[in-house]
This record gives sequence, C-alpha cells and structure tokens, in this order.
Amino acid sequence: MKSASTLVLLENIAAQQWGIFTAKQAERERIPNWWLIRLLNEQRLTRARRGVYLLPSFSSDAHSDLRIAWISLVPHKFLEERWIECNKVAVSHESAAEVHGLGDVTAKLFSFSAQVRKQCTQTDIRIYNPISLPDSDVVSIDGLPVTSVERTVQDLADRNMDFESLAKCIVDALRKEEVNLESLGKRLDSVAMAYKYKSGADLIDAVLMENATDEDLEASWERLRCCLEAFTRLAQRPLVQELLEAENSDSAEAVLSPLELLWSDRGK
Repeated sequence: MKSASTLVLLENIAAQQWGIFTAKQAERERIPNWWLIRLLNEQRLTRARRGVYLLPSFSSDAHSDLRIAWISLVPHKFLEERWIECNKVAVSHESAAEVHGLGDVTAKLFSFSAQVRKQCTQTDIRIYNPISLPDSDVVSIDGLPVTSVERTVQDLADRNMDFESLAKCIVDALRKEEVNLESLGKRLDSVAMAYKYKSGADLIDAVLMENATDEDLEASWERLRCCLEAFTRLAQRPLVQELLEAENSDSAEAVLSPLELLWSDRGK
C-alpha cells in the first residue's frame, strides 16, 4: 500500500468527521500504526491529540478543538455509530453555551455529558456523568451532538451559576426560535428556590424585567398578539362557539376581554 492510497482510505474514513480520525478507527480499517507514523513524517498528517489525527481536508474553525476533544473520548467509534447508540456523549454546560452563543460564558475546559460512567485522563476535558440525555435534549450542530438550548440553560442553572451570568444566558436563549418560554420555565422550577424565586416562570420574569431590551419586549408582545389573534379566530369558529355556549355563553368574552385590554395597554 502506498502513502497516497492510504491517505485516500483515511479521507474516506473521516469524510463525515470533519477531516479528523483516530488511530483506533484506522486500526478497524486494517491500517497499522506504523503507516500513520510514516504519514506524519511525510507531513501528510497532523497529530492533534494522543491517538487523534488531522487530514489535509481538515479545516479549522471556532469549534475545531471541541470536535477533536469529542472524537478523542470514544476513539474506536465512528461518528454515525455514536449517534445510533443509546449511551451518547454530548457537548454540554459551558461548552454548549459557547456553541449556542448564550451569554458571555467562556469554557475553561471542554465540557461533556455522558449517560454512563466515564473517566478521562485528559486535563482539559470535564465529563459530567452519569446524566440522563433524552434524544429531545440533544441536537446536531454540524454533526456534533450538543445539548439543546433549553437543556443547556437548565444544566448551567443546576450548577448554581451566578444570577447575572444565568440571566444573560436566559435572555439569549429566549431570542432563539426553538426555545419555548413555558417549557424553559418548567425546566427551571427545580432550581428557582436557589435563586430565591418560587418558580422557574418567576425567575424568567425577573430576568426579563432587569435584562430584556426594548427589542426583546417588543418580540414578547408580538408573540402575545399572534396568540391573541389565533385564539380569536378559534373562538369564532361555529363548533367552538357552540361548545362555549353550551358551557357558558360568556366564556369567550371572559377570556378575550382581559387579553385585549392587556394588548391595548402594552405601551403604558
């Protein structure tokens, strides 16, 4: 086998891994370690970490080091296998906050969550385990498994992040379309008392009162307007009106009137 053909085979192996591969993955494809050493000496490969290598197709960006760290944690598994298996290892906590652009969090270590007990001797990596990671709490960011925005805020709050830093993360989270205010509030219920609030909803209300910009408030009012319009259209449907009348003829007005008053008073 020539160096060029070996390199092509390695590129095929790492095609879905951002140009990153491990010695264990190469071994599974029957490429011995001495070939990797030869390619290193020929400067056709770059060693990123112990047992982790970069191919010529590798392109560096803001999250390259995070991807390399993640690849190193389960060196014998390929990316697609890691997504299929139940025991995922996902980017989480401070590192996930950086990926999602939440607040001004700076991760001093690469942080991950694992569903099973897992140890790591690499000093720049922190693994939280064992932690439940339902599929709904993990999203793909260019193939990299990262805890969702809502789950990331929840994890940071669980670690008793200071209120000011958490508030910035919450405000940034609520600016993202995939985040539901009510759902996020429920996730924060368990930690609200630690921040001296009765519920996650109260915690979020306090955050918005102190940190929301005019644009954020306007966006919140726009969401309320859309909900009001949708409810109004629903209440006007014949079947809904019949049901309301059967229960209480004033039901629709009893709900709509306060909402309409709130909307009309939004600028006061």
